[in-house]
Amino acid sequence: MNILIDSWGWIEIFEGTQKADKLLQLIENPKNTIYTTVLNVYEVWYQVTKRSSREKAEEIVNSINKHSTVFDINQPFAVKAASIHLQEGLSAIDSFVYAAASAMDCHIVTGDRKDFGRFKKVISI
Repeated sequence: MNILIDSWGWIEIFEGTQKADKLLQLIENPKNTIYTTVLNVYEVWYQVTKRSSREKAEEIVNSINKHSTVFDINQPFAVKAASIHLQEGLSAIDSFVYAAASAMDCHIVTGDRKDFGRFKKVISI
């Protein structure tokens, strides 16, 4: 299964919460291909640096790079995400996440039921 883990998921892992165990099971399952977006890397870097340190942020981002393929952004993709932002009312970053997941036929793994709960192919943890 193709899975896109949003910022929330990576931060749960960083914080070692109970939900992190479920996320780690998905990541470690060899049947799953794990993705994230470059904007999720941005959010994780920012939050981890703010809450802990730059060194810890580097460690987490290195782990994200080791365990996932990071989806980058180009202009046509930015236009697609902007259209989703306008049509669905998602935040800008969530629009990129949804657009990336759609482009790669991924399930979105998130704790953000408010924004993503209405969509198909969402795994809420």
